[in-house]
Amino acid sequence: MTSPVFFDATGRRRKWVGRIAALLLILILLSAAVFAATVIDVPAGAPLDIGREREQPLPFLTHLARLRHTLPRIAPREPAGRPLSIGFYVPWDPDSAASLRSHYNALDWIVAANAQVDSARAQLVTAPDPRLRLEHDLEDRAQ
Repeated sequence: MTSPVFFDATGRRRKWVGRIAALLLILILLSAAVFAATVIDVPAGAPLDIGREREQPLPFLTHLARLRHTLPRIAPREPAGRPLSIGFYVPWDPDSAASLRSHYNALDWIVAANAQVDSARAQLVTAPDPRLRLEHDLEDRAQ
């Protein structure tokens, strides 16, 4: 072997590598400048609503009274009797509808899984189940 493998006697490769390296350096600096601009120029959000803040803290007994009213009341236990029969219904399973039809009269409560909480609007959203509604209407007409 008389000459190195990557040797370029004309020098064209060195010019192209230099141009590509300069272009890459310019792109990196431009990206850093754009990133720095987004970090420096952060849009201000809406101010906090602190208009209802008290200048003086409430007395300790008032805090206790408020706490007492926010805690749920513990209902007195009812005498021992028949436990509740609760059935769960899911609209996507046909066996669930068949089981509900066969055990409907033995259930105290039915928990249907056709509702979800919409966290964006803070609402309970129910999806109608036409099959369950149709069966309920047929039972009402039969009576």
